[in-house]
Amino acid sequence: MHSIDSSQKKYVLRFFKILVFILSVIMVGYLLDFAFVPVSYFHWVKHYRDQLSGKIDTLIIGDSLPMYAVQPTVLDNEFGCTSFNASSASQHLEDTFYLLQDYIKSENLKTVFFGIDYYNFLKSSEINGVAETQQVFKRIKDPKIKFRYIKGKLNGSNISEWLFPVRIHREDFWNCRKNIAAKLTHEYRNYLILSDERYLLEAGTYYYDKGYVFTKRVNDSYVEGNCDMNEMTGTQITMFKNIIQLCLDNNIKINVFHSPIKVQRKANINNYDYFIDTMKKIAAEMNFDFYDFNSYCAYSVLDDSCFVNAAHLNYKGSCIFMEWLCKTYLSTYEDRNRLFE
Repeated sequence: MHSIDSSQKKYVLRFFKILVFILSVIMVGYLLDFAFVPVSYFHWVKHYRDQLSGKIDTLIIGDSLPMYAVQPTVLDNEFGCTSFNASSASQHLEDTFYLLQDYIKSENLKTVFFGIDYYNFLKSSEINGVAETQQVFKRIKDPKIKFRYIKGKLNGSNISEWLFPVRIHREDFWNCRKNIAAKLTHEYRNYLILSDERYLLEAGTYYYDKGYVFTKRVNDSYVEGNCDMNEMTGTQITMFKNIIQLCLDNNIKINVFHSPIKVQRKANINNYDYFIDTMKKIAAEMNFDFYDFNSYCAYSVLDDSCFVNAAHLNYKGSCIFMEWLCKTYLSTYEDRNRLFE
């Protein structure tokens, strides 16, 4: 019988030490995340996407504007579809492209509602922090798409934040008791809406409905500099067209829209009309529907009580907006043109 010599024993022992170390690091990382990473709506989003896997035929996608604006259940009731809101905070065009690829591969999409944002449109996804990038990365199921997405986003300066997400939430360390208490609740463990006011997401925001997040807040602060729309680059336009073409190539009807923002906020934007005119030209060129709910629109202007802040709708505003969106989508082509002239 062959016996293991001392050198082989040494290698086996070294292997087990490395294995124990790796497992210990993973376990410590998990415990730190559980204690210090705040409750996130992603906990519910992942669960409900898994529940609906293979059934989603209508997708809402974009950044935080459509995330706060579009309620999937309203679309389901109006159109008899199965919809899901895949929007996320600071989701830029490149993020949307990869995430849309993943949903097309795993679902039977027929319709996409793509919510664009004049401010996000001008920004590159490279400026996103790890937290925003992880929100998209975690949503992507297909390993090949995950790899293509993350390939250019990992670097020496952020690798530790990817390995230990808790580092992104260093300012939340003092809330560890609250985080643990929230994650031990019956609601959290069973994917129900958190009822305890202490555990509301983002200081007053509830998870609500298949990726949609709602809040009753009004007049919160919101800082984003004024942007010159003449800064739109060929790279941004190309990525936007790639998203449109991805839908067209897969026989998916795409509806592009800009949800309402406060009147004063729109007035403070440099060359907003230039941005909208550019979108209209691309829509005519590529033959898709584009709706700007801020200008040339027959609908009433929302008052400030409908907004969380300058750019995001609260629940009241979302309910009104959903009436507008459904009415527009159900209208004939001629009626839609009249609404937006």
